[in-house]
Amino acid sequence: MKDVGRSDPFKPSKKVASNHAVDQATLACRAIMEQEALAREKKTARLRQLRLERDAAEAELGERPAAAGRPRTKKPSSKTDARR
Repeated sequence: MKDVGRSDPFKPSKKVASNHAVDQATLACRAIMEQEALAREKKTARLRQLRLERDAAEAELGERPAAAGRPRTKKPSSKTDARR
């Protein structure tokens, strides 16, 4: 009656080699994701600082930058082209 086939819930199970490989892959993945997150935060902070400096310089000059590119012109609609 002692060995009924149930395992003790408090006894840690033995690690299998395949579980160890999964653990290593998980750890490597987490390390990579953490590095990418830190790099992303660093880039965001740098771009935010540059934007704030640019806005402050524009405020001092009291001017806004002109829209880039050439001015847009109206194109004739396809309905008027079909009538001609």
